[in-house]
Amino acid sequence: MARGFLRTIGRDVLFTHWPVDPDALHPLVPDGLAVDTFDGRGWVSALAIRDVRTGVRGLGAVAERSGPQLTLRTYVERGDDAGVYFLGIDAGDRLRAALGRRALSLPISAARIETDRRRGVFRFRSRRPGIARRAARFDARYRPTGEAVRPQPGSIEAFLIERSRFFTAETDSRSDESDRSGRRNHHSRSVSGVGEIARSPWLIREASANVETEGLLAAVGLDAPSSTPLHHYSEGFLIDTGRPRALERDGR
Repeated sequence: MARGFLRTIGRDVLFTHWPVDPDALHPLVPDGLAVDTFDGRGWVSALAIRDVRTGVRGLGAVAERSGPQLTLRTYVERGDDAGVYFLGIDAGDRLRAALGRRALSLPISAARIETDRRRGVFRFRSRRPGIARRAARFDARYRPTGEAVRPQPGSIEAFLIERSRFFTAETDSRSDESDRSGRRNHHSRSVSGVGEIARSPWLIREASANVETEGLLAAVGLDAPSSTPLHHYSEGFLIDTGRPRALERDGR
């Protein structure tokens, strides 16, 4: 693919992956997409990124923004095309959140995020107030272990990490409907676009992590996780992102 208009550099990434019943994920996925599974299970992942530096090509430092970010995503497919669908993104910078919403049609909200590193252990704390979206908390302490490796084709690591496509959705008037618990009816949305990213293959390491969440999954319509998550760590990434391409009604 051609170089994207947006360049993003991320550092010290913690991946936290929860297995989820595909039937529970189905209402969260827009019409036109299907839940992608590995060994019959769907997955939701939180990516805690200690520092994200984003810049628009051609504008130099004028348009560059930096700060921590928490991304919540699930795994989807459309025909033969596999990718991710973002359930929510919390950014520690309001202008970067606005840029992502406008330029990439992504569900980015501003949140209070604090990070630090002591004796080789990273601390990531995110708080999103319950105003436009429901309140959510994510606390993590993590450190990398083991050697850096590339995810092997066909492995669970490759399924969860090696994705180069994301889908966006448009909403209709039903999108603001909620069930009795106050959770939004995400399935009233229809897939509207697909974006491509270019980057080198991920290098990941095993991670020792202690993660606590409150309201993070409930805010998107999922029950609190009951299974032990998988954790991975990456020192960082550099990606170029293209503007999402509109999908026609027939899916092309």
